[in-house]
Amino acid sequence: MNRTFKRFKTRQYITKKWGILLLSFIITIGATSMPVSADSLAVTNPVDKPFDINDINDIEHPIIILPVSYPVIRLGQDYPISITIKDNKGIQDVTVICYTRTHGGTSHQEHKMTLNTLTGKYEYTLPADQISKNTVSMMFFFTATDLVGLKTTGYTPDIDMSSDPNAKPITTTIESSYAPHTMDHIFGRKPNNCFTCFNDANLEDFRGEDIHIINPTDYPVVALSTYASPARSNYIADYPLSVIAEDNKGIQEVTIDYRIDDKNFHNLKMSNTWSADGSYEFNIPKEQIPDTNSTIYYTITATNLDGLKTATDELTIPIIPGERLVKVDEAGIPINFGKPLATVNDFKMSLFGHSDKDTSQNYNALLHLPSDVSTIKKVLSLDEDTQNVTVAGQIDYFATDSEHPIIQAIIDGSLHSLYINGSLGDNIKLGHQVILTGDYHIENGLPMLKNIASNEIIGYATPKKPELVNIEYLKTHSSNRLGRFVKIKNVKLGTNHPNGLTEITDETGSISLYKSTYPEQIKAGDTVDLYAIVTCTDSTVQLRTGTIKANGYNLYDKLDGKPTLSIVPSNPLSPQRNEDYHIQASAKDIDGIQKVTISYTIGNETISNQQMTQNNYNQNYDYTIPRNRFLGNIPNFTFTITATDTNGLTTSKTTTISIDDEIKILEALPIQNTISSGKSLDIIIQFTNGGATPKVTYIVEKDNKILLTEGENITGAGVSFYRLGTVSAGNYTVNATIVRTEDGKELHHEWHFTISE
Repeated sequence: MNRTFKRFKTRQYITKKWGILLLSFIITIGATSMPVSADSLAVTNPVDKPFDINDINDIEHPIIILPVSYPVIRLGQDYPISITIKDNKGIQDVTVICYTRTHGGTSHQEHKMTLNTLTGKYEYTLPADQISKNTVSMMFFFTATDLVGLKTTGYTPDIDMSSDPNAKPITTTIESSYAPHTMDHIFGRKPNNCFTCFNDANLEDFRGEDIHIINPTDYPVVALSTYASPARSNYIADYPLSVIAEDNKGIQEVTIDYRIDDKNFHNLKMSNTWSADGSYEFNIPKEQIPDTNSTIYYTITATNLDGLKTATDELTIPIIPGERLVKVDEAGIPINFGKPLATVNDFKMSLFGHSDKDTSQNYNALLHLPSDVSTIKKVLSLDEDTQNVTVAGQIDYFATDSEHPIIQAIIDGSLHSLYINGSLGDNIKLGHQVILTGDYHIENGLPMLKNIASNEIIGYATPKKPELVNIEYLKTHSSNRLGRFVKIKNVKLGTNHPNGLTEITDETGSISLYKSTYPEQIKAGDTVDLYAIVTCTDSTVQLRTGTIKANGYNLYDKLDGKPTLSIVPSNPLSPQRNEDYHIQASAKDIDGIQKVTISYTIGNETISNQQMTQNNYNQNYDYTIPRNRFLGNIPNFTFTITATDTNGLTTSKTTTISIDDEIKILEALPIQNTISSGKSLDIIIQFTNGGATPKVTYIVEKDNKILLTEGENITGAGVSFYRLGTVSAGNYTVNATIVRTEDGKELHHEWHFTISE
């Protein structure tokens, strides 16, 4: 049986092979954050015993924070240096190696640093008599060791010896004629090292600095950065994500699910570029990253060779809008191609796996509730207008668009229901099991919870099926059915009154719907199977209906009983040449969906009856058409999605979408119609839909005279760079030609700028 576990998250770090290897775990289950025993997982090396993970609270390597600038070294003067060390356990010692480069060679010496209790910094002063007159430059290498033996090393830039009294300090920003860049001044151990799983503590194979995890469970282990670097809109390249996945028997696949705003991408395979180290990579296309303050939400799932899965929590990546990768000065010259500086968060790792001592709480029966949480049965026995009531139940129906739900639970063998007056927020969905706090009230005879002060999701289960009743039964048993989710078959609909009462009938009698609104395809006189909740006004029993949007199926279900099917979003984006195309559909049926398939035709080729995969995020169905299908001069393509319910009934939708064939310019530098004084000229173009291997050529004119003809350049999938070099003042025109080599599609782009004296 395949089960997906998302049980614990761990910060984990690596020592040198001569050090101690330790692992700390913070273990949680679901939304309850209740600790569980997990002594079956440990980390060790050949010379140290396995550690019970409950013996260690939180282990991380030290983090070294160095200065961003350094005064030059001067002959005859002491050279003091101080650094900051962060570690949550405490520091055992900090050493510094002074690496000296002289005209005659190199030398080094190691010293201990001392803690200045006033400043909190570790300090060392290199005596003047240890600085030779032959010194050219020096570098300092620092090693911090924490109380359990974990180590981190950091280093300074090369610091020059100088006798110039006006010599500028050496900074971590290094100037160059092309583009200045920065070197990191924060050091730790990043979570991109490989690790190996073993199922017992007898470790014969020790490979350098690999992490060795004693994992006697049958499930994979997944490690990745706790804090992802921000993604940037207008970025020159895709956003890379990498994880490490290991399993005793081997990994079958690692997949990613992610969403950006209203776009969802599911079950996409990560690539194992370096098969030996367990690392898997995925690039989020730059075109999917919006120019807004937004967030990427993602989940990683590793599946081993037995089909058992380990999934991470839903993690986040912030998006920073409007920040160009290619920054330019007044002359349009790029000034920052450097990588982002390291931060303390870069050295945090989360590890996900499964402890064989974990036990999942039975949320389907809503057991193990805190002592201050009442059952629905208990709440229904309270006095009217009881305030500050906390109750647990499952969302089984919405009476309006995501508002006025009912919660239900089986208690002592019987189903109990409670109407909720108000909204619980957009994140509460059908099937969620929740704990709610509000005021218990009886209004016109209907028990309800109102004035909702708090809500907490504690689990999820398949929504309960409605109780099958007829109208006569409801009228005679209404007192113990209020708030109940019901189904009435073969109902004939009367004239709809959205602001009043609408009469409906079956073969046993008639009853009223309160403020009902028929869906577009339903009209008075139709006969349907009706899904509703039982309410009342004083002693008169009534029904209330919700919407397809909130509940996911036809509440006025014509007797064909077919599933509902929709494309998500309803107006999908056009595919681009040589790029994968992701299709998502929502399929719902009160009796359940058996399968969803897709067939599509591109040009003269038809691919039929491909299975769509249901995702874990919003339960929609996903399919990806591979990029090699979108080649050639094809203006559009057609796909048909078919949903089949458990009764074998089907619904199909066919959609035709134009293929985006146009190459588009995102940015051309130097900027159009600008005047700058720079004398070194670089031409840069960012573009989309150019295919995987575009070819870009340039013709450059100055004052109507050609300087360059068909000059080729350094070109990637979405950017072209050409260095023209030193130029003189004048009016310049650039004619660029971008060729998509897969099909020969061309784009010609011309722009003008001026270089002043």
